[in-house]
Amino acid sequence: MSRFDDYDFVLVDMGPSLGALNRSILLGVNQFLMPLSVDIFSMMAVENIIKSLKSWKAALGDSIEKHMTQEGEYFEIQGQKVEWNLGFCGFVVQQYKAKSSGGQRQAVAAFERIIQKQKQELEVLCGFFNESSSDVDLGEIPTLSSVVPLSQQAHAPIFELASKDGVVGSQYTRVSEAATFFHRISENLLQRVDQ
Repeated sequence: MSRFDDYDFVLVDMGPSLGALNRSILLGVNQFLMPLSVDIFSMMAVENIIKSLKSWKAALGDSIEKHMTQEGEYFEIQGQKVEWNLGFCGFVVQQYKAKSSGGQRQAVAAFERIIQKQKQELEVLCGFFNESSSDVDLGEIPTLSSVVPLSQQAHAPIFELASKDGVVGSQYTRVSEAATFFHRISENLLQRVDQ
C-alpha cells in the first residue's frame, strides 16, 4: 500500500523551467496543467515545451529500447513498466486586459494578437497529445487589477475578500468575477481529471 493511497490528487507546483528537476517531475506525474500569461514569453514557452517534450519522449523511448535489447526485459519501477504516459490536462490563460463588447468579455486588440498566436502553438501541443484544444481549454482569468494585492495582504482568496479587507467600489465586481472564473476553471479541471 502506497502512502499516496489516501489522496485523490497530488498537485506538484513547478517553476517555469525545462531543467532536469522538472523533467523528473513530469516523468513521475500522470498529467500536467499549464498556466499561460498573455505575453510574448509564454508564447515562446509553449513552443519550447513542444520541442522539449518531443525530444524527451524520443530519448526515453531510445533508452527503454536500449535496455530491452541489452537486458532482454522491460525496465520497471515498483512492478510497473517505465514508458511515456504523460497526459496534457489543460491550460489556463491569465493576466490579460479585457473589455466588454455586447455583454461579452474579450481581450483588447494588443492581447488578442498574442492570444491568437498562442492558440496556434497550443494546437501543435494538443496534436502531440492527441487532444482537442477545446477539451483542454480550462478557462481564462483576465487581469483582476488591484484585488490581487488585497488578496495577498489579507491572506485570503480573491473571491472571499470583503470591505474589511479594503475592497471598495468597482473592486466588488472584480471579487465576484474572480469567483466565477475560479469555480469554472475548477469544474473544468475536475471533469478533465475524471476522464
